[in-house]
Amino acid sequence: MASMTVSDNSSVSLTFPPAGGSAFLKYLLSPGTIGVELTQKQSPEAVLDQLVPSGLKITAPVKLGATSEELTIQPGLQGRLGVKTGTLFDPKTDDFGDSVPIPSGQAYVSAGITATLSAGLTDQSGDLQFGFCAGSAVTLTNYRLFDTNTKVTSAIQALFQDFTIPADLQDVENMTPNTLATVEGTGSLQFSATANLAAVTNPLATLALGSVATLSIKPGESLSLGAVVTLTGGYQVRVRRLDGSKFQLGYEKKQGQTLAVTASAKTGLTAALGGFDLIASLLKAISADPVVDKDTFGKQTGLTDSEISSIAAAVKAGIDRSLALALSSELDLSAGSAAAFSYEIDLDSLDDQGRQAVHSALDGDLEGLEGADHAGVTRLTSVFSSLREGKRTLKVNMLGIFNFGSVVDLLKNGRLIVDRDTGAITIADQATASRIGFTSDNFASDGAKLRTVLASGVTMTAGYTVGGLIPKDPAFGCGCWSFEFHQNTNRQNLERYLHVAQALQLM
Repeated sequence: MASMTVSDNSSVSLTFPPAGGSAFLKYLLSPGTIGVELTQKQSPEAVLDQLVPSGLKITAPVKLGATSEELTIQPGLQGRLGVKTGTLFDPKTDDFGDSVPIPSGQAYVSAGITATLSAGLTDQSGDLQFGFCAGSAVTLTNYRLFDTNTKVTSAIQALFQDFTIPADLQDVENMTPNTLATVEGTGSLQFSATANLAAVTNPLATLALGSVATLSIKPGESLSLGAVVTLTGGYQVRVRRLDGSKFQLGYEKKQGQTLAVTASAKTGLTAALGGFDLIASLLKAISADPVVDKDTFGKQTGLTDSEISSIAAAVKAGIDRSLALALSSELDLSAGSAAAFSYEIDLDSLDDQGRQAVHSALDGDLEGLEGADHAGVTRLTSVFSSLREGKRTLKVNMLGIFNFGSVVDLLKNGRLIVDRDTGAITIADQATASRIGFTSDNFASDGAKLRTVLASGVTMTAGYTVGGLIPKDPAFGCGCWSFEFHQNTNRQNLERYLHVAQALQLM
């Protein structure tokens, strides 16, 4: 039977067994005595107002795992004991935000312990991995709420006796209300979900404007696509037990750091997107007379199967980039709250699928919670929400469309080019495409040059419209945006940009 000792090697010495739901009982692989030494002396009669924050030394290795070794707490200084009043997770002072107010007359006592994940774990193979990288360090922390007049020794014993690692729903169910358990480290969160990108058509005239054709395009409809997303970097899994059968599950971004985003479009949640399917989806969203048959499309455009595949690959790359940029933007915007994802979960309302989805989420796989709705699960925060709700766009520029009218005819007589930087897709007539410059796999050779040509196209389109060469019906608007990137900027550039913003009354 396992037992625990907590001592300051002076006046405090506690010995007690772990409680039934404790991680030091449930996941302990080598039963014995778990020894914890406080580096700061405590008064045995002190109350929480007098607790002295202290380092935690582990006296012997502690090995934890569901069936085999997953986490190891090495001997030595591996943690810290603390106490907090007022606000828990204060974004001004803590690595993670989403603050929790602490009622007057109460305090959170915390114990954080650093452990190492087994190097032999494969991705998400262990119940105690939480999506973190095999072989990396993770910090396990418990927070327990007490009245400030509670004796320090009583709080310390209760904290360690019920120390929780929230690896499955049973662990969460065993937590008492107002307790929190966090796991912090570096790894990857991943999921698949349906994204809805609003295709924005941007019809632009070129210098060689001949007779104006009747436009056979649409303002743009939504592209519904499956997206496979991976967020990589430092994050914290946070479980906060609420009253009754509810708890909050959050995935908090570390302040001052970014999560790297990769996104890949799919036709659904299982089938990879490729070939003509992607081109057909794009044409359906932007063209008034889309071609949904590959053979017909090939005959109309004269494109070979290889060229069609190259176009599809480039369009996919553009969509992938647009998805990744949208998610990166949402992560930046959520800096104030810190949570990339958070959910309120009612344990009593979960069905079998919901319970599996939550269990998988605790392993770092959010597909069940992001890819579908479940009874008992309420999304509080999700950086994927804007993509799910169709609030993000895919820009499709059509340079020279007024000469041809139809998107298929423009493709037949031009080139599809993707801007690697922005993900924007441009379909240009042959002369303009040559001016832009492109690679054999349909990417702009120079993104800045492409954006300059687009800006010129907007100027010409506006001029032709004012001069009456382009009819106002159908009423399509056009627009562009451009940017400069300086690795090492200077004061003069900053002043110039500031003056432009002031002159345009953007401030």
